Amino acid sequence: MFFSGVYVLAEKPWVIAVADNTLVSAAKHANTVGARPHFLVFRTWYGGDLRGGLSALRLWARAGFPRVTWMCNALAEVRMLRALGQAAIFCHHNLFCNEQVFTIGSNSVDYDAIYIARLDSYKRLWLAKDIPRLRLVTANPQDAHRLEVWKCGHAVINQQFMEYPMIAAEISRAKCGLALSRKEGGMLATTEYLLCGKPVLSTPSRGGREYWLDESNSLTVAASSQEIGEAVRGLQSSAWNPQLIRHHTISRIWGQRQILFDYVGRLAEGGRCTSSAEMDADWLYQQFVKEKDIPRLLGKG
Repeated sequence: MFFSGVYVLAEKPWVIAVADNTLVSAAKHANTVGARPHFLVFRTWYGGDLRGGLSALRLWARAGFPRVTWMCNALAEVRMLRALGQAAIFCHHNLFCNEQVFTIGSNSVDYDAIYIARLDSYKRLWLAKDIPRLRLVTANPQDAHRLEVWKCGHAVINQQFMEYPMIAAEISRAKCGLALSRKEGGMLATTEYLLCGKPVLSTPSRGGREYWLDESNSLTVAASSQEIGEAVRGLQSSAWNPQLIRHHTISRIWGQRQILFDYVGRLAEGGRCTSSAEMDADWLYQQFVKEKDIPRLLGKG
């Protein structure tokens, strides 16, 4: 999912999907031309507790009280926001993952595990310190000095920003993908690993990634570097079916896109696609509009 703009899904009236951390600026851009779209706001951080629910209300207020439906990655978030008087449904933002880019590769397995993660403390990189052949792909490689503190200085890490096809190729070189945070949002990387046919090694968490995980595609272990290291060493590639992992993941993605399509249909006379079958990743990205272009687009309405 892109976070620097919006996805325009319908025009009569305007229905726009947006990440919650872009809602305020997107609403302000819309207000410059007097537009009042209905925003479908995807949560980027777990909000199933009171603190998370109130943070959503503060965003809503800062954005000028726009018309919103909160698109949640976990049912606890839906319950919390509805209790606070907000419209909310379960619709996981990993539906934006690109199944046409993240595919099963043919590269040799060179890494014991890969972790697509920011080098921030909530990602708990130190839990991977006992994994010998560790691959890290991060959006902030300038903070690589933190790896020494976390005893992960042996990891192979990107030095520059990596495009999606390059990340997919690196996933195919690993035995498994890591998901080690205690709490975050829906964690796009979880679904990207699975689309590449790789099992996920996860710790217990809140935020929504658990929706994608089951016994056929993942292991959940305690948040202990020793246990995680042992689990990775015990992973046998032959015990997992990459095609089945990918197939089940794509089925879940399309289930979420169906929810999105149906909800847009409740709000608008007609969306920009006539059936949910059109709503693949390429179509979704074609609806993306950068923030600076919102006034020009909505000003036509």
